[in-house]
Amino acid sequence: MQYKIGGLSIKFVRVGEVEVPNNKRVEFSLQYIHGIGRTSARQILVDLQMENKVMKDLSEEELITLRDEVS
Repeated sequence: MQYKIGGLSIKFVRVGEVEVPNNKRVEFSLQYIHGIGRTSARQILVDLQMENKVMKDLSEEELITLRDEVS
């Protein structure tokens, strides 16, 4: 999704009922979710065998898998 606020464009992805930044790597975006810190975010990536890509570069399948793991 994308919102514009006075010329500023904000993009985000919804994961685990929280909007996380779309322009950051998965590890850092997951830390926006309450209860997930650096260690937990890294463990989620290891458990899913997922590369630490930028959120906007995730495929739809990877995003669904990530949402299921966080929820």
